[in-house]
Amino acid sequence: MLNLKNFLFLIAFGLFFSCSTDQPTVAEEQTNNSTSEGSIPMEMQPETTNSTLLNVEEAVTHNGSLLQSILNLITTEELNFTFENVSSQKIIYQTQDLEGNLIEASGVLFLSTTSAPKGIVSLQHSTIESNEEAPSNSTVGANEYTVGALFASLGYLTIMPDHIGYGISNDQRHPYELKDAYTNATYDLLLASHDFLSNKGMEIPEPLFLVGYSNGAYASLALHQFIEEESAFEITETIVGAGAYDKTRFVKSLLSTDQDLDFLGTYLWVLDVYNKTYPNLNRPWNEYLQEPYASQVTALGDLSSSVPHELIDLNVKNLFLDTFIKGILENTDEAFLNALVDNDVLNWTPIAPINLYHGTKDNFVFPLNSENAFEQFQSNGATVSYHPLEEESHNSAAIPFFIEVLKRLQEL
Repeated sequence: MLNLKNFLFLIAFGLFFSCSTDQPTVAEEQTNNSTSEGSIPMEMQPETTNSTLLNVEEAVTHNGSLLQSILNLITTEELNFTFENVSSQKIIYQTQDLEGNLIEASGVLFLSTTSAPKGIVSLQHSTIESNEEAPSNSTVGANEYTVGALFASLGYLTIMPDHIGYGISNDQRHPYELKDAYTNATYDLLLASHDFLSNKGMEIPEPLFLVGYSNGAYASLALHQFIEEESAFEITETIVGAGAYDKTRFVKSLLSTDQDLDFLGTYLWVLDVYNKTYPNLNRPWNEYLQEPYASQVTALGDLSSSVPHELIDLNVKNLFLDTFIKGILENTDEAFLNALVDNDVLNWTPIAPINLYHGTKDNFVFPLNSENAFEQFQSNGATVSYHPLEEESHNSAAIPFFIEVLKRLQEL
């Protein structure tokens, strides 16, 4: 749910001048005549019946020394990192929409130009509200595309899906915060990245990390569950920050507040997606909102971004109907509550370790999401840790979160 424009604004100029088209990399020219340490032997790799990779566009390179300069600008902490030059390529792959139809989707793949990848990082982006912000439409600057380049510069193949509704699939509506839609697009990009490496004659590295912040954290945890329950892949570790994992208790907490919340327009976007996805909902806005707000939001049609502040009241008690609030808090609105439960990512036992991060002053995605996830996973017997980012808000916690991810990747 975070837009990271402010996160990288001061460093946007740095890598902008480091982009250039490039020839095949040193890593791409390596062959798989033998199995290297840390890679999956071919006979043990997960089976796929069809290749999901459809097309790979020309590579763009980013200089490692400039990536180092960027990191120095955003943190005063001394970090002993060695950054390699990286290439990025837009890839087109096949996935399924919510109706099970095969569609084309897009994303970005980052790879070191000097060494074979020692692992794969699946990085899910946070909230974006326009197609121009999609990773495959981005360059280095004020976006998470640059975060992907930083991860890759440490020696990891890094993949970033645009998600349905962005990139090449922008003719479809983005299924915002809808669990099943995120698992399809992210998992199929992982398959496509294996196809990419195989086509280059490169070994597929065994370590697999899932990473994301805010909306990307939710998508990553949903992917973690899907991989462990539905595939043969083994996850090394998932590192996520400030995601809305516990939809049910989050919504109940939200509807219990009596104060202005700057992010209510974003919550309405999620509500609209759920309302139009689940046939037993499909209610008009005047069954959720008071007037004149119901009519004003109805006039917007299908929501593809946050509702502007001027169209709504930012206080829950003044915006939503008392009957809707009562139905959620008293557990009588079973249809809506079932939709929330369907999109929770807590009711399972993870196998791979999970590291949860959350700003203690986050008033957008309340910390109860990470706190509840930690308690639930721990009680289920999972290996999970919770790292509160003291005094950090939703926006300010992003930089320390990604720094911690970089440090973790560097350790391995």
